[in-house]
Amino acid sequence: MPRLARLPLAAALTLALGCQADHAVTPPFGPPAFALSDGAHDGNPDFFFLPPLLPDPSADPDFEPGDFNAHLRPTVEVCELETLGDGSVACVAGDPVRRFEASEVRVVPADEHYIVNWHTDESNLDVAKAYRIRVLVGTELLGFADVDPVSSGKELKSVATGEYIGLVDGRTLPIKFRIENGSLCTNDADCAEQVVTDAGGQVVTNTGFAAAAFRNDWLREPFTEATVVIERVNPDPKNPCHPTDLQQFEGCYHYRTIPDVGRFNDTVRVEVCLAVDPEDPLFESLQLFSSDADQAPTALPSVPDLLITCEGFAGGGEAPIGAGPFRDLRRFATRAWDGFLGGLTSLLAPRPAHATLVNLGLGGETESFSNIGWARPATLRIVEGDGGGAVVGATITARVRVVNLHETEHPVAGTDVTFAVDQGGGHVAGELDIVTIPTDLEGYASVPWTLGPEGGANTLRVSTPFVDNSPRTLTVTGHVPVTLIDCGVGTGGDLIGQGFYVARFPGTRLDRVTLYLSARTAGTYTFSLTARSGTYDGSVLGVATATVALSADDQANVATAFTFRSPAVTQGSTVTFTLAQTEGPAGAEVFYAVPGSLPTGDPGCPVSQTEGTTPPLDTFRRQGVHVRIEGGAAVIP
Repeated sequence: MPRLARLPLAAALTLALGCQADHAVTPPFGPPAFALSDGAHDGNPDFFFLPPLLPDPSADPDFEPGDFNAHLRPTVEVCELETLGDGSVACVAGDPVRRFEASEVRVVPADEHYIVNWHTDESNLDVAKAYRIRVLVGTELLGFADVDPVSSGKELKSVATGEYIGLVDGRTLPIKFRIENGSLCTNDADCAEQVVTDAGGQVVTNTGFAAAAFRNDWLREPFTEATVVIERVNPDPKNPCHPTDLQQFEGCYHYRTIPDVGRFNDTVRVEVCLAVDPEDPLFESLQLFSSDADQAPTALPSVPDLLITCEGFAGGGEAPIGAGPFRDLRRFATRAWDGFLGGLTSLLAPRPAHATLVNLGLGGETESFSNIGWARPATLRIVEGDGGGAVVGATITARVRVVNLHETEHPVAGTDVTFAVDQGGGHVAGELDIVTIPTDLEGYASVPWTLGPEGGANTLRVSTPFVDNSPRTLTVTGHVPVTLIDCGVGTGGDLIGQGFYVARFPGTRLDRVTLYLSARTAGTYTFSLTARSGTYDGSVLGVATATVALSADDQANVATAFTFRSPAVTQGSTVTFTLAQTEGPAGAEVFYAVPGSLPTGDPGCPVSQTEGTTPPLDTFRRQGVHVRIEGGAAVIP
C-alpha cells in the first residue's frame, strides 16, 4: 500500500478535513478553504491524481506503489463550489456542471490509470467561481481537486497550490487518476474490489482468503452491474462478527455492493477461510452465518469451496469469540453500522503456536450481503410442553432453551424464538396464533399455550433463526374428559391440610379435579394440588395449580378447577391428593367443602378424607369430599 511523506501538521489537518467531509474548514472569517484530496495529500491512500492535474506521485522518493485496480467503473463529476457560513466550501446543490459516466471513463491497463477528457470550453465556466473535480465509485468519493478558471475559462489553476494546469489545445483537460487495490476498503491488507455485471463472475480477495461467485442474472432490476467489495473485519469479544451470543471464530468478512443492490435475484456463493483448533471435538458443526447490525444472524446453506486458498490464514486469539457478551441484543443492534465497523481493529495477531489451522473447505449461499463469518450453531432444547396430554381448552406452558454447543451448555440470550400454532385450533399468549419472544439471560423462552376445543393432536411449531435443529414441534393430545367421580354438595368444610384419596380409581387417566373452596380472609389465592400413586409418599402423577379469588366467608364454596397434564393411572389403583396454598394472604384459614357430618359423611362417595397427609394414608377422618374428578374411561359403579 502506498505511503508518502506527511505534510506539515496544519496543512495535513486542512486537507484531511477536506477529504472526510468533501469540503475543507478554515478558521472563522478566513478565506474559503479549497483543497486537494488524494493519496499524496492525506486523502485516500490508494487513489492518486496524475499529470497534468497534479504532479506524478512516483516522483516522490517515498512513494510505494500498490497494485493497480483495473476492475472498477469510476465516474467523474465537475461541480461549482460555494462558500458556507463556517468558511468551508462544498458543491452547489443540484446537477453538476459536467458528469462523466462510467462508460465515458477509459481504463488504460498498460499505463495503470483511468482517463477522461474534459473540454472546459463546453462547460461555460465562470472565472469568478471555483470548481471541484470529484472521482467516485458509485456514491463513494475517492478524491477531489479544486480548480479555478482563468482567462475566460481557457486556463485552469489549482486553487490549493496556485499552480497552473496545462490544457491540451488550450481547452481540454485530461483527467487522469490511478486507483489501487484497497481504495474502497478500510482494511486493504485483505480485501477485494471489483465490478461484476449481471452476466456473473468471481471476486477473490488479494490474499485468497475470501471470495464470492456470481451466477448469470444474479442482479435484480434496475441494476445491471455493481462494484463488489469484500474486506476482512476483525471480530473480538467487544466487536464480534455477529450481534449474538453464538460462539464465533475467525474469519469474518464484510461483503457489500456499490450501489447497495439489496436482495439478489439468485443466490451468491461466498467462501471464507476458517482458523480453528482441530482438537475441538465440535469443529465440524461450524457454519457460515450472515448478519446485519439490526438483525440476528442467519445460517447459510453450506456448499463446497472452489476459489479460496487458506494456506497462511491465521486467526487470532486462543479462545473462541462471543459466547456471552450480548445480554441485550436489541440495544446492541441499534448501533450504527459505520460505528460497528469503525470499532474493529485492522488485523488479528497470529494464533498461538499450538493452535493449528483447519480449513473445512466450505462456503455458503446467501441472498444478500452483510457481515459473513464462522460461528457454531446453537441448539434448541425442549424443556416443557411436549408430549402427553391435557384437557381440551386447557392452558399449559411451552418452554424451550437455546444453548451453544460448548463442552457444557452455554445459554444464548436475546435471540428471538417464534411459537406458532400448527394444528389443533389452539392459541398462544391469549388469542394469538403466533408470537415471538426473546430468550432471557439463561437462554429460556416460554409462552402460555391454550389447547383447541376438540380432542386430538395439538402441535406447536417452535423456531429460532440460527440453531442447527430448528424448527421443533411440540405435540400434546387434547382430551375430552369424562366425569369419573362426582360427590354431592358439601354441608361443611375442613382445612386444606387434611388430605383425601380414592381407594380404587375408576379411570385410566387423570384430567381435572374440581374442589369447592372457602376462606375466612378475603384475597386472591393460588393453590397446588398434588396427585400421587398409592400413598401420600408415592410417586407423583402430576401437580396442578389454580388461582381463585375468595371472600371472607367460610361457607362460600367457590368451584376451583385443577387441570392436570392427563397422566395415565392404573385403573383400580389408589390415588392420593394433597392441597397446599402457594400464594395469597399469609396465615389465612382455607377450607374445602365436605358432605355430611363426622364420622359418617357421605357413604356413597368413593373419596376418603384423612386427618393429615402423613404416609402411608394417615388416620381416617370422614367418608367423602365435595369433589368432581374427571379423566379417561368410564365410571365404575
